[in-house]
Amino acid sequence: MLNLFLLISILFQNFNLEVLPKKDLNELAFEVKNLSFFSIQFELNYNPEEMVFINVEKGEIAKDAIFAENHKFEGKVKVALASPKEIKGDGKLFIFSFKGKGKVFIKNILIDDKPFKDFEVDLRK
Repeated sequence: MLNLFLLISILFQNFNLEVLPKKDLNELAFEVKNLSFFSIQFELNYNPEEMVFINVEKGEIAKDAIFAENHKFEGKVKVALASPKEIKGDGKLFIFSFKGKGKVFIKNILIDDKPFKDFEVDLRK
């Protein structure tokens, strides 16, 4: 039996986005590779006519960090993570869940208060 599991991976700077389609949801795992930091924040934008935000949770690499998220405005999710102890290595930082498919824009990225370039991923592919 053919497994139709789709895995899309985009490596940009030290970030890796994995799109993990499930039966009723699409999960977007935001991973880091070879990165050490104390804090990170960014904004994830999407088209609410194409996708419905379900939730976001922190990943295993950030298990001891303080986590905050705001999805008050449709089409935008802001997340922040901070730790008094350095977060380092490889692993999932955040896992976003959506219904539907569309483009996702990662914007206003700050790692230890230093800006990183915005990027996007298309969940329709």
